[in-house]
Amino acid sequence: MKWNRINEPKKALFVQATQPVCRYLLAARDPSGPHVMACGSFELDDRLPLAQQIKERILEQGIQTQQVVLLLPRAVVEVASHNLPPATKEELPELVSHAVALAADDASGPRTIDFLVTSQDHTGIDTLVFSSEEARVRKLEASFKSAGFQLSSVTLSGMGSVELLRHASYRLGKTTIVIGIGDHDVDLAVEINGHPIVFRSLPIADEQPEVVSQGINTEIQRMMALYHIANDESTRLYLLGNESEHRQLSEQIGNELVTAVVNVNPFEEVQSTVDTDHPSRYANLVGMACAWNQSEIRLDLLNPRKPAPKTGPLRRAVMIAGAAAIFVMATIYMGGRERAEQDRAIELQKTKLKNLQRRADKAQTLRDIADAVDDWRRNDIAWLDEIRELSARLPSPDQALIRRMSMSTNTSGNGVIDLGVQVSEPEVVARLEDAVRDARHSISSKRVSETGGQQKLPWAFETQIVFKPSELPELTVVEETGAADEAAEAAENPQPDGCKAKAGGD
Repeated sequence: MKWNRINEPKKALFVQATQPVCRYLLAARDPSGPHVMACGSFELDDRLPLAQQIKERILEQGIQTQQVVLLLPRAVVEVASHNLPPATKEELPELVSHAVALAADDASGPRTIDFLVTSQDHTGIDTLVFSSEEARVRKLEASFKSAGFQLSSVTLSGMGSVELLRHASYRLGKTTIVIGIGDHDVDLAVEINGHPIVFRSLPIADEQPEVVSQGINTEIQRMMALYHIANDESTRLYLLGNESEHRQLSEQIGNELVTAVVNVNPFEEVQSTVDTDHPSRYANLVGMACAWNQSEIRLDLLNPRKPAPKTGPLRRAVMIAGAAAIFVMATIYMGGRERAEQDRAIELQKTKLKNLQRRADKAQTLRDIADAVDDWRRNDIAWLDEIRELSARLPSPDQALIRRMSMSTNTSGNGVIDLGVQVSEPEVVARLEDAVRDARHSISSKRVSETGGQQKLPWAFETQIVFKPSELPELTVVEETGAADEAAEAAENPQPDGCKAKAGGD
């Protein structure tokens, strides 16, 4: 790992602003791990820009640095999981952007998007997608710049706890649950096989350990049920902070979940010359400093991965370049002849070039049409018929309501309909599946939960219907003769004076 690159800053300030407290930490690069040089906190003033408040505080401590890594709270970052078809590393950002655009509210405005791959195989890729309002990110960038800083990265605060364990010397289980205690909230993160799959943030209304532990245990049990996490030795729980800081809380969580809870002091995982009574509240900052030290900030909303620019087709360029080469060579060859012969030869070569360009354009057009027809035929599904058939099988409107629908085809050419449904009671889910399932249709549902937002339809779930399309008739290909092309070529290539073409051609 190259950690000491010439163009990389030697120090950086890490800032986490979660109302109503802002915490910051200064770290320097070191081959054995980041060196924490200073840290602090202050109450946020909504009347002043965050960057200005940060500048005033660090000047009081004599801290000098320009590089800033900003950690956003979970409340301003939208996190969603998307299952995408198989794709290359270069194609994946474009697929993620399309998935977010399909699920986004049109009124939300442009968003800056970055993502993590959680799992992949030959059937598809699971991603965890993070997005925030682009206007918010650009405004923060401009504000820090005007205060004399360079905002180098913008990430999610919860990623700090994940990065802390990733760079720490702990043997992680198949499933890892990380608990971070903040000033007025609790951050929860779940990793499976080293990949984050969910981030949650819970407000703390009461700082009593028994009240906090009850809220944490309830949320952990809900996530374990939702993501089918086994409560055994393959699942490990980590509580960020030293043992004396959270001894009672650690015991209550462990007793309720019947599993051991490991306390992790973030400042023991790095070199540090600072002392604080609440190391847990700097855990996200220390973890992100570890990632920065190795140039591995995996999630960056300021510099997200973007779709690669599309390149044009090469075939037409090669044909035109070849024709141009013929033209140049012919012109050089005719250089020693008389002027009149030169003019005639040049005109002849120009005509040939024009014909070659026309044929190249026509060949490329036919190729584009053929590719488009192939794609269209490959995904040719009578969607209106499928939707009509599906609507006839659904329960009555007082029992079920479709709130979201998307249609696509999978890699096997089968049709896929994804539905977000609200129902009156959980039993309606089974009746809906029985009504849809037949020899041609399969259906699977997940994430059945009670929303509490709808009085008549309080239960929500997601379901996916996969069906084999009806067979389509074969297309008949009609080949064109070359007579039209030959006539056009003859018209554009007149014979020299004194010569006439034979009636039947050569």
